[in-house]
Amino acid sequence: MKFNDKFAVFGENVIIKNRWWVLAVFVALMLFSVAGLKRIVIDNSYKAMLDHDNPINVTNDSFQSVFGNSDYVFIMVEAGNTVNPEVLTQIESLSNDLKERLPFVKDIRSFADMEFMEADDENLNAGKLIEEGEIPTTDSALALLRSRILGKRLYRGRMTNDSLTQTGLFVTFETLPDSLYSRKGAKPAMASDLRLYADLDEAQKDSFSYVKNPLMLISPALSQIHRNEHCKFTATGVPIINYNVNTVLMKEAGKSFAVTLLIAIIILAVLYKGKREVLAPLVIIFSSVIATFGIVGWIGLVVSTFALIVALLMLVISMCYCIHIINHFRKSFDISGDRREAIRYTFQHSGWPCFLSALTTLIGFASFMVVDMVPVRNLGLTSAIGVGITYLLAITLLPVFFSFGGNKQVHQPTAHQENRAALQRWDSLSSFTLTHIRSIFAVSALLAAASCAGISLIKADTDFINLFGEKNQFVADAKHSTENLGSLYSYEVLIDLPQEGMARQPQVLMAEERLDSLINSFEITKFTVSVNDIVKDVNQTLHNGDTAHYAIPEDQNLLAQYLLLYEMAGGSDLEKCVDYEYKKIRHSVRIRRSTTDLQQDFDQIVDSPRGLKSP
Repeated sequence: MKFNDKFAVFGENVIIKNRWWVLAVFVALMLFSVAGLKRIVIDNSYKAMLDHDNPINVTNDSFQSVFGNSDYVFIMVEAGNTVNPEVLTQIESLSNDLKERLPFVKDIRSFADMEFMEADDENLNAGKLIEEGEIPTTDSALALLRSRILGKRLYRGRMTNDSLTQTGLFVTFETLPDSLYSRKGAKPAMASDLRLYADLDEAQKDSFSYVKNPLMLISPALSQIHRNEHCKFTATGVPIINYNVNTVLMKEAGKSFAVTLLIAIIILAVLYKGKREVLAPLVIIFSSVIATFGIVGWIGLVVSTFALIVALLMLVISMCYCIHIINHFRKSFDISGDRREAIRYTFQHSGWPCFLSALTTLIGFASFMVVDMVPVRNLGLTSAIGVGITYLLAITLLPVFFSFGGNKQVHQPTAHQENRAALQRWDSLSSFTLTHIRSIFAVSALLAAASCAGISLIKADTDFINLFGEKNQFVADAKHSTENLGSLYSYEVLIDLPQEGMARQPQVLMAEERLDSLINSFEITKFTVSVNDIVKDVNQTLHNGDTAHYAIPEDQNLLAQYLLLYEMAGGSDLEKCVDYEYKKIRHSVRIRRSTTDLQQDFDQIVDSPRGLKSP
């Protein structure tokens, strides 16, 4: 028995004879899938792009175990003069508000919080640039503050511009917890609305819900805090970009699906006059999407927002299968008028061809699973699941839907006669193809050659910002901040020295200084932050602010003395740049944009003979 005949027998004796059971299983599948939709986890973070045991993630985890989370938000403040009592008061108020209300805040650097070093004889004092509640108001005090800010290389180009019309708040975050719960109804959720699971008592558990992606809490909370009418505040950073990319993609995916669905309805309405021929495919489309993402939720597959494209894929594939199946049913039913015979004909002529189409498509998407990138791999698995489900629903439910009803009397000419004009047009096209084979091959070869040439011009872009137009406020904010004082992206260089205490040696810090020069020579680098900035600032401060001493001291004993003086003076920034054993050095690099050219920079850093272990 041929495969076509086997499908006919299976469809008639199993599917149609048990059509009520088929519908019952379909309803159960929908209920199961709807419950699974609530379990879907969407993660667009860079860490989620690779497996947990990938060397990049292992290195990143090792880095975070020493220096903490590297995510940050930069809030740029613009005013005619940022060093005036009104603006400074707003910055201090905002800083305090962020510490109190914004989730996961670890540290904030601004005019109101920045460390400032000054020397008194041979003593070093590391206090705040502006002590809390002591904002200067007199002209002399403000002039002194301006001179202090402009006299520090640590501030210029990083926390303020030379004209003092721009400054900012640099917000860093704690390592995000895994078992985090948020108070139900708190939108946006502030720091006071969050609890670790271990901190919840039995009475609280019903009023808190699990947070799937804590990083997504930062941007909504920040939007409620940094509004102010006296200064222009522009907030940007990876947590904000991730949240807005997720929001925009969800919105645009919904629009695209709605437009495509409308086009599908119009096509079905034009092709077929009956309501069943229009409504039945819509049931297949929606049930395919629900079942696909419901199963993804139940199996715990973590997907990126780009996986929403699978919904459009299901819509298109469903339409193809449905039109194929409906055409075969109508062809037989219009000729014979026998519904049962038409259903058998449909299984016989649609089951096997659609199965081969689904199988090859499924295998194609499943091949994505060999890729190291987790989002691509999961996208392939999600698509493969979707293709399989779409085929099963189309080949079972559509015949079942069309099996209800009686036979009809055939009074009209046959379907072939009814569609003779359309068939003649297709016959003319096939005749043209057969009589112009060489010309068609020649044109195809030219198009293929032009396409190959065009492929070489394609350039991959890893910057999410370039994927969205500036009509999106977060894109305009990110570009405005990056073009001025801020920096959206960064990377970390970890120098792992062979022995403890080596980070106190002048030759090591001088080697790091040469590494810093290399990194700053890259076009994409905006500025760097390292332990050398602190050491050089201490050296300059202890020499009455003489810029000639903004350098690494060559004497090891002197260097050790400077580091000890800094710690005794209450300096706290050193722990952000070097570990407790003085074995690992952190070199933070702020960059102008994200690009694939970064890999060339990384290769130069790794290959440089400066004691670097890994970036």
